[in-house]
Amino acid sequence: MVGLVIVSHSRELAAGVAALAAGVSETSIPIAHAGGVGDDHEQLGTDATQIMEAIEAVFSPDGVLILMDLGSAILSAETALEFLGDDYSELVRICAAPLVEGAVAAAVQIGIGADLDTVAAEAMDALLPKRQQLGVAESASPKPPKDTNDTGDTDEVAAEGGHTFQILTQHGLHARPAAKFVETCSRFKANIMVRNLTKESEFVNAASLNRIALLSVTYGDTIEVVAKGPESDQAIKGISSLVAENFGEPAAPPETRKSGSGAKRTKKATPASTAAQTPDSSNGSPHRPTGISEGWAVGPLFRIETAEPELPDHAAADAEYELELFNAARDRVRSRMQKQVHSLGARGAAGEAEIMEAHQLILDDPEVLQAVIQSVSESGNNAARAYADTMQELAQAYASNPDPYLAQRAVDIHDVRRALLRELLEEDAGTGSGPDNPVILCARELTPSDTAQLDPERILGIITELGGPTSHAAILARALGIPAVAGVSTESASPAESAAIDGRAGTVIFDPDESTQKEFRARRETWLNRRQDLRLRSGEAAYTLDERHITVQANIGDLAGANHVNPNGAEGVGLLRTEFMFLSRRTAPTEDDQTNMLTKMFNAVGNRPITVRTLDVGGDKDLAYIQLPEEDNPFLGLRGIRLCLKEKALFKEHLRAILRASFGHTVSLMLPMVARIEEIELSRALLEEAAADLRAEGIDCGELPALGIMIETPAAVLQAKHMAKHAAFFSIGTNDLTQYIMAAERGAEHLVDVADPMHPAVLTAIAQCVAAAEEAGIELSVCGEAASAPDTAVLLLGLGVRKLSMNPSSVPVLKDLVRHTRYSTVNELAKRALACADAGDVRSIVEEYLNDYQAG
Repeated sequence: MVGLVIVSHSRELAAGVAALAAGVSETSIPIAHAGGVGDDHEQLGTDATQIMEAIEAVFSPDGVLILMDLGSAILSAETALEFLGDDYSELVRICAAPLVEGAVAAAVQIGIGADLDTVAAEAMDALLPKRQQLGVAESASPKPPKDTNDTGDTDEVAAEGGHTFQILTQHGLHARPAAKFVETCSRFKANIMVRNLTKESEFVNAASLNRIALLSVTYGDTIEVVAKGPESDQAIKGISSLVAENFGEPAAPPETRKSGSGAKRTKKATPASTAAQTPDSSNGSPHRPTGISEGWAVGPLFRIETAEPELPDHAAADAEYELELFNAARDRVRSRMQKQVHSLGARGAAGEAEIMEAHQLILDDPEVLQAVIQSVSESGNNAARAYADTMQELAQAYASNPDPYLAQRAVDIHDVRRALLRELLEEDAGTGSGPDNPVILCARELTPSDTAQLDPERILGIITELGGPTSHAAILARALGIPAVAGVSTESASPAESAAIDGRAGTVIFDPDESTQKEFRARRETWLNRRQDLRLRSGEAAYTLDERHITVQANIGDLAGANHVNPNGAEGVGLLRTEFMFLSRRTAPTEDDQTNMLTKMFNAVGNRPITVRTLDVGGDKDLAYIQLPEEDNPFLGLRGIRLCLKEKALFKEHLRAILRASFGHTVSLMLPMVARIEEIELSRALLEEAAADLRAEGIDCGELPALGIMIETPAAVLQAKHMAKHAAFFSIGTNDLTQYIMAAERGAEHLVDVADPMHPAVLTAIAQCVAAAEEAGIELSVCGEAASAPDTAVLLLGLGVRKLSMNPSSVPVLKDLVRHTRYSTVNELAKRALACADAGDVRSIVEEYLNDYQAG
């Protein structure tokens, strides 16, 4: 870790700056200070001997950065280096950065493990936020990192070294993807800057979640990333892998993607006797009523108001003490957020837990912390006032964004702001005592942290004036199973004592009459009974109405996913993705690393069958520690099993880890991206060799796991009959299979209608594989996204697929669909689909079938 030395003419100033720098870092960093002259160092001046001792105290092979105030401090620092000699001086950097700002910026970078060059560069740029705030145009925003020996323009550096990535997450780089981007960048020793190339923005620091979010990167935008430092290449590969994984989120443009469940097929159940209440625009409500969390509720209203903390006006008498209080409050808020994350995770709401994890990144944003420290130290503001002003400016920047999704993120900023201020000022939330009986909450706005703490047993429903379907509060309400409607004027609700709501249709009725109450209670009971039935029956096997058993399993890609397999009733794991252990790392995981992680995942699943997909990287998923060839089309290049067979040492170690972890469990292996039979046999030989080596070492790995293949390439489809003689089972990956059959990159915005798994060509390929598997007597499953979407799932069942694998949370709903499906009916449906000319015709007949199912 780089050491930091603070030099000043004043002992008190040097000590104070060192304390500030130490306080802003999340980890303990090596820091020393030197200041003053005389017996007690009380006189103003600098002492080369004292500076030399400070350097020695924090010296390491990673180097030391020296920051000083002015004049003779520079001369004394240079003299100290002469005393130390060449062995030290080559690793010590005297930096011209501003003392206070530079120390804070350097400490943040040292805390995340940055190298000396990066720490020095960040310190030199430390005045940029202040210049931006004061409107100094020529330095209004950070520029891409610049090599210290480069005297060229920074724009030229970006042009020469920039890497571009198209963002295909549904809402662009919103909170969760942005958080993953920041976390990935922080793992590498590189100074990383990013800009929105599509919107021609300036570069911003990749370590700042808020700066990333405010780039307004929406679906389809291209970002440009520039990295400088010893691990810049690995950093770019790590980011490339993260983008290739689509940040762990669906690749779908807002409101346009046709694959998946589809909005058209679901009939909105709006009671004939009611109508949505539309607030008068004059009352300040910006929206019509919008259903944001499905379900029915009727009951008394309980109004809550979010009170703003009262900010003190006094100046900071002791800046160091003020910042100690601030950091202590931040620690307590962070601890509370972590408990909320664990609570949501325990409910199986992993995606929703990530919202609260993003709040932690907002809480610890380095640029926010630096602004607070500067406000307290230089302007004399108390910590509460400094933090409130900083976060208010940030919230306004979000709120003024033209992208509605990003504009809603201002709620998250206010939420974190209020939470920290209440903790710092020792205030309660100001919402008064909670309800004694079940109620419908009515508020102008509910924040994500407010929503995460709601008790579904006491809260029947939620009515708010602000917010929308994509707000984090709405996402959390859906995770908790609480019906909610947004866009309702709280002014129009003020005289009411009760309400009835339909969270799907967006219907709100204040003070409903007796007949309406009876109607809504009946609908609520039906809705609750169905939810309860899904939960209770999720562990039961799923049979069609004509007694055809369908196995429903889970797709998982980490330990959190493994923990959700059994609670959701999955009959084992149909796809365990192993690449999460390899991506976004500087070095390859060891065999022991892999064995330990896989063992934890296998133990979480228990005695249920587990199918492990061997490492599936390459192409657009780069590994920082493997040099891949430059390819014109990486999707058709060295990826999947091809890469593993080329990197045999890595592959064999991977197989050894799987074998070691599988002892005592029912584990199968499947190979990704198979196009040739010899790939199966070469892999089998390597698997047998790995098992033999383990046994020779006295390590019991049990019997060899069954070896199957993923059907993802046209070659595998056309050779399915021959492949079936060499593979123990087939598993169809509909995502890649659709991409290759339709010659359309999945997720590409302009090819959404082409890359459609419901196209007759894709369905015909699946039908051929089903026939080949039945003829050979081997199992066939589908583990792509199509398995969990009702419109494609009914076709798969009709084509003869008897095993489906999907996200754990989708298992109960899919099992319910199976139980209401008659195989003979969907078989006829599938035959009609195969005879269609295009995907549009297929969707029409499937929507008709599903509408009848919904009505029934």
